Amino acid sequence: MGQAVEASIFGRYPVKQQVIDTTGIITEDLVAAVSSKSIRVISLLFTVNGPTNIRFLSAAANISGLIEFADSGGMTIAVKTGVFWTQVGDALRLNVDAAVLMSGVLTYIEVDGD
Repeated sequence: MGQAVEASIFGRYPVKQQVIDTTGIITEDLVAAVSSKSIRVISLLFTVNGPTNIRFLSAAANISGLIEFADSGGMTIAVKTGVFWTQVGDALRLNVDAAVLMSGVLTYIEVDGD
């Protein structure tokens, strides 16, 4: 995975970026857990170079539906209030179920827990 980079300040939370650059069947952290914070993804852009299924997780729990690709393709989405988010204190994880190249970037904020 790429390195997290702070991109800018938006409102009261710093907006951060995470590069997605992986090959293979994986389940791994995209963004490390932050104590007392929820990771809220506000935009996501990625491509895959072959058939695969992708999920995003909060620790071990699914926070996205299964994103299916029958062939190479991509996806982009941006939602100001958040596309999806982790439970407080959980890492944002990625699961890819086929040996494909996946590349892209996501932007996120770390939101204070309740």
